[in-house]
Amino acid sequence: MLTRLKILLAELGKGFSVIVAPRGTGTTVSFSIPGNAAIAILVILVVLLAGLAFSGYTYVRLALLTVEVERLERQNGNLRAQAEKVNEIRVELARVEEMRRRIESWAGLVPAEGEVEEGEADVALYVPTWPRRYSYEIMRDVYLYQTKLLPDMIIPTAGWVSRWYVENVEGQASHPGVDIVAATGTPVRSALDGEVTFAGWDDIYGNVVRVQHNDSIVTMYGHNDEVLVEEGDRVAKGEVIARVGNTGRSTAPHLHFAVLKNGIAEDPELYVNLGHSKSQGN
Repeated sequence: MLTRLKILLAELGKGFSVIVAPRGTGTTVSFSIPGNAAIAILVILVVLLAGLAFSGYTYVRLALLTVEVERLERQNGNLRAQAEKVNEIRVELARVEEMRRRIESWAGLVPAEGEVEEGEADVALYVPTWPRRYSYEIMRDVYLYQTKLLPDMIIPTAGWVSRWYVENVEGQASHPGVDIVAATGTPVRSALDGEVTFAGWDDIYGNVVRVQHNDSIVTMYGHNDEVLVEEGDRVAKGEVIARVGNTGRSTAPHLHFAVLKNGIAEDPELYVNLGHSKSQGN
């Protein structure tokens, strides 16, 4: 290879001629190129070819790197989304753990001494440190947390809440429901699908409708001016079952709405969001 290169350079060093013969003229034009110029031309051609080859290689490399960068960016986006989900799970677990600790604190429970062996933390035995009565005020946060597992009720009538639920505590006045003020004749709607178990007169709540929604949940609608359903009727969520009135022990037109679980009145706010009713007008 080296010998051939030397021979080529030696020949180019002698110089060469370029003969141009224009077609149809019958004449020729010749150019003499000195040896040094021939070598220079060869070097320039080699440099140009090398430059083109390097540029092509660089372009291909950049294209491949661009594709790789886009792939990594997609992976990073997926990882960021997964990291956000993991963080949300961590926050939820921390909240649940805090709720567990609060419940244990409220209940006065601590791990039974000497009962937990290494590796058995998840099956620790607990014993009460002191007895206590669990009032609604103490356990309210627990109740509200569990409402996520309950069906979504609707507000039975348009109005504003004038009186809220008050737990039945010995020695204190209670109010087993909420009073929603509205004009006489305002439609009263069933909070959920169910079956009418009572539609009639009550000495306290006047014209009353009770709707059974499942084995444990009943809603009650009191002080109605008019009852539009009968016992045994199936009603749909949002169906008009009565009209707001001022019957029974009532001083102004309003709806008394109550939720009973296994026959015991509970705060309706555990089942339906009444917050925006506070500022809602007639």
